[in-house]
Amino acid sequence: MVVTLPVSALLCEYGFDGGWPSVFYVFGSCGVIWFLFWSILVTNTPESHPRISEEELIYIQQNRQTVSSPLHQQAIPWRAILTSGPVWAVALTKCCVSWGFYTLFTELPNYFKRVLHSPIKRNGFENSAIYLAHTVSFVAFGVIADCIRARSQLKITHIRKLFETTGKYKKKPVLPYNVIYI
Repeated sequence: MVVTLPVSALLCEYGFDGGWPSVFYVFGSCGVIWFLFWSILVTNTPESHPRISEEELIYIQQNRQTVSSPLHQQAIPWRAILTSGPVWAVALTKCCVSWGFYTLFTELPNYFKRVLHSPIKRNGFENSAIYLAHTVSFVAFGVIADCIRARSQLKITHIRKLFETTGKYKKKPVLPYNVIYI
């Protein structure tokens, strides 16, 4: 999103075929090209790859972990999974996070355009900055959490609760500079 939002905004502004249709053509073409490369370069196993060197194949075969055969695998405890409270809590949380994410993803550009009157070019870069900050903060706070864990200052559960709690705290919003409030 850090790349596609500004590129989409630029394509809407300067693109071919009326602007916004070029977004679908460009990213659709990228998907087709990716599929072609994937079809050529990816195989199910190293043994079936046509361009693997003998040395690399031997290395992989000698160093990969063995996987148990399907005959020795245990049955999946579906009843226990489907009646588990923690499983349903995680599923509900994931649904809510996805709902919020896609609502922001689809409505934030409209907000920037209609409320903040941001031109399409700037809109794409402003939206991508939000996701860039999100990514950077994920990495930074992941490192901080690992440092706390390495020093054995808190248990993993307490670290997770701390970061979840403080990550959800929001200060009073600052009003944007270019919005007139009545």
